[in-house]
Amino acid sequence: VKINQDRGCACSRHVDGTNVALFCVFDGHGQHGEHVSEFVMTRAQTLLLAHASIVSGPGDAIKASLLQTDAELMADPTVHSQRSGTTAVVVLLCKNQLWVGNVGDSRAVLGTLDAAGALVPHDLTIDHKPDDEGEFERITTCGGLVSEATPEDGPARVWFAPNSGHTSGPGLAMSRSIGDHRSRELGVIPEPDIRHHKLCKADKLVIIASDGVWEVMSSQAAVELVSTFTNATEACRALVREAVVCWQEEEGDVYRDDITAIVVFM
Repeated sequence: VKINQDRGCACSRHVDGTNVALFCVFDGHGQHGEHVSEFVMTRAQTLLLAHASIVSGPGDAIKASLLQTDAELMADPTVHSQRSGTTAVVVLLCKNQLWVGNVGDSRAVLGTLDAAGALVPHDLTIDHKPDDEGEFERITTCGGLVSEATPEDGPARVWFAPNSGHTSGPGLAMSRSIGDHRSRELGVIPEPDIRHHKLCKADKLVIIASDGVWEVMSSQAAVELVSTFTNATEACRALVREAVVCWQEEEGDVYRDDITAIVVFM
């Protein structure tokens, strides 16, 4: 039986006269991925909600909290994070503005009405893939090897070079991760991309999900499905069910990735 290594959380707090809401998804991987994602989920939200700059500088607060979480994870001997890690998507709603921090290949998508009244998706994050130009350059400069993405072998992955003196691995399909500390020397980093979006009346919903959704559904398909509901919980359940069906159609009973999603209606 496969252990679900995903984690997610939603919480809110009143800070200095301002209401802030926090939504996060973490996709663990590796032998101890569920322990890493559990640690990061618990610690990151605690650090962020207590950060002195959560209202005055939300982007800085997200970045600092995720980096401190990674440092504490590395120092904790009870969580085996050398060869296990997690993605992180952190969405902070503060003063009608969205602040998003992303590490890895989970994703946040905004659904917005266009001029014709159609709901269109806008990705709030960029998947951190090893063969992306800037990521590839950093990894290869650090001595890492990036294998080519192929239909037979799957996505591009990060490896130790044959002459590095290491055994094969880690085979990471992402170029940034919290944890995976053995891969730091290969240029796999925990630093998040930070993005900011000022909400307007046309912005209707946000979907935050692990790649258990995005591997089998486009951002457009996910936004269209969710928009048919008026209750966010029902919309989220429908999105997960649809992702399960898509995995079944693609892989049969052979494989299905962990699926975690959060739906927020504006």
